[in-house]
Amino acid sequence: MALDTPTSLVEHHDLPGATVALCSADGPIARGIGWRDRSREVRLDAAARFPIYSITKTMIATILLQLVDDGAFTLDTPLRSIVPEDAWWDPGITLRQTLNHTAGLPDYGGQPAYRDALRAHPEIPWDDAAFLACRQGLGMQFRPGSGWAYSNIGYLLLRHAIERSTGTSFAEAIATRIARPLGLGRTSVVTDLAAMSDLTPGYSTLLSAGGTEENITPRYHPGWVGHGLVASTAAETACFLFALLNGSLISPAALAAMLTPVRVPIPDHPIFREPSYGLGVMIGRAEGGTLVGHGGGGPGYSLGVLGLVQDGRAIVASGMANADRGEIGLDLAVRELRRMTASV
Repeated sequence: MALDTPTSLVEHHDLPGATVALCSADGPIARGIGWRDRSREVRLDAAARFPIYSITKTMIATILLQLVDDGAFTLDTPLRSIVPEDAWWDPGITLRQTLNHTAGLPDYGGQPAYRDALRAHPEIPWDDAAFLACRQGLGMQFRPGSGWAYSNIGYLLLRHAIERSTGTSFAEAIATRIARPLGLGRTSVVTDLAAMSDLTPGYSTLLSAGGTEENITPRYHPGWVGHGLVASTAAETACFLFALLNGSLISPAALAAMLTPVRVPIPDHPIFREPSYGLGVMIGRAEGGTLVGHGGGGPGYSLGVLGLVQDGRAIVASGMANADRGEIGLDLAVRELRRMTASV
């Protein structure tokens, strides 16, 4: 198994650098491309750590499905019975609907108040109460189960469900249920500015009043990601999804539930044919198989991890870029999968 992602792709998107990885039954292999910094003083190491943004949702879904396997609740348990202290939403919303974004819960991501507060004080994040208060005046987007709409607020509530059900912090749940069992020594939750400063520099104009590009790690607090923020490497993120899709983290029944697709109201997507969403994963059709994974994006970074599932087995690729360029992380991942198979 070898990696051969052209540096021209990094140059075309004006990225300082990127990392890519593949994980198969033979284990992981990773490569760094380009530079860690804009000044081009340090090459980007294959083991560089990145904040993985919404790929964290797949880990949240995995832990909740482990709890389902443990008998703590079922996928059709009302969310309100797990986190009653936050119960402002429709009482009919289930855990399954929250996981696959069919609950009708609102989102904070596009709200002007969120964007303005982030730009004004990137070092001082909202607390959970402020995130939940942001939804006031928005109301439910639709009756639970009657539509689909991406909701970061939903996944914030799912983090609460993990913390309440396990009696531990989200960071400890990630460590004990995913990172340690899989031997992922560079995968953990980041909770403060000091932890962000230890990550690969990420370049963005989103925090700059003048629109100039800057490294966001000294200023961007991970608390601005309401559901929690995991940091990892390309190889470890690929190994996580490989273990998940090949049955090492949840039961066959839980994995089948996770991979049950709900069509997303997007007519076309450059990577996912017939774009759908499962429980914490994006899903799309591929020749002879299924694409499963998640993208991640936020200030300074673009990330993606994708598995090609064929005949019940998967190979996985990931891509991580240290500038925010749309879905370049997913693009890097799918290009690696295409090199390995003609089925994508």
